[in-house]
Amino acid sequence: MLDYEYGFAFPYVITGKIGLGIGNSNNTVVLGVRPFPSSVYLQYTRKEKHLFSIENMEGIWDEGGIIINYGYRW
Repeated sequence: MLDYEYGFAFPYVITGKIGLGIGNSNNTVVLGVRPFPSSVYLQYTRKEKHLFSIENMEGIWDEGGIIINYGYRW
């Protein structure tokens, strides 16, 4: 499957990500990239609504780091 998302983020105005994954309507796992701010991510989606992801933001703000996200799709 191809997964892509875009939206608004602070301190950046617009952001997005794109990835490839496997799964069905109940569970999916996606590996992808966020072009700006640059990162790689691993995302798990449950029932097409609940998103859990971890992003490696290496080199962002001179220190980089790991970001853990939870999202809900309407």
